[in-house]
Amino acid sequence: MRLYCEDKQSLYDLQTKAAFAPVMNFLLGNPNCTLRQLTAEFPEKSFIKYLESCIQVGWIKRENRRYSIALPIYGVKEYQEVAQSLAITQLRTELMALAPAELADVCQNVMSAQPERAYFVNGDFPLGEFHHGGLPCELQVFSISTQETSQDLAGFFEANRHLAEPVVYQELRELIGDVDEEYYFQQVQWILSRVIKERPQKASIFLESLKLTGVLAEEKLQVPYLRRITEKTSLIDKITGLNYWELTILLGSLVEKEEKGLFQWFYKEK
Repeated sequence: MRLYCEDKQSLYDLQTKAAFAPVMNFLLGNPNCTLRQLTAEFPEKSFIKYLESCIQVGWIKRENRRYSIALPIYGVKEYQEVAQSLAITQLRTELMALAPAELADVCQNVMSAQPERAYFVNGDFPLGEFHHGGLPCELQVFSISTQETSQDLAGFFEANRHLAEPVVYQELRELIGDVDEEYYFQQVQWILSRVIKERPQKASIFLESLKLTGVLAEEKLQVPYLRRITEKTSLIDKITGLNYWELTILLGSLVEKEEKGLFQWFYKEK
């Protein structure tokens, strides 16, 4: 069972504990269980402390000495109901009719304005996840994807902020290491400004990282270098009216239709 929640280091640390999945799956199969049942299943000394932490952040509910999951749980049935609903299918059709750069701009505006809300997902279906990196009000890179990919530069820095090291980013990590995010994007901004002006580049790990992640190929920019171009305010209003569960389904279906490669973009604010 997966948890989608706000991007906070403390919550991420709780989620990455080895006990997380076993505890949540046990509660899913044993609603309103007692502490005795839990400690019989999880006899480790650290369990009670972990249980209390999950109660404190609102993932687990304790009521009348009974324990259960406190957050909404969505499964295949709920996913199909939303994915096939008229509102989502109409929005998907409208979004697919946009030019790629405009579609990326719409998605970036929507996702950056709406933080995640915590809920559990029980099942395997394509939900869109938003990753970002870069410099405030300057060069930004963001992606919307349904799974980790080695070319997702935004996902790499998202993982770095959580001190996570997914294997999929190993080659990129070996190239640029634990480089400071701000310094990295300062160097990248300089490189891209020269690429756009068709000026020659000097060899560097930053240049190689852009090639490795598919941003550059043969010294040419392969992803849009965007400014705010969206005039689809009515469309954005419709999308921001969705709850986060509906939004992740909508964006996940768009990514799937575009073969997982559409939503990896550089973005430059005015």
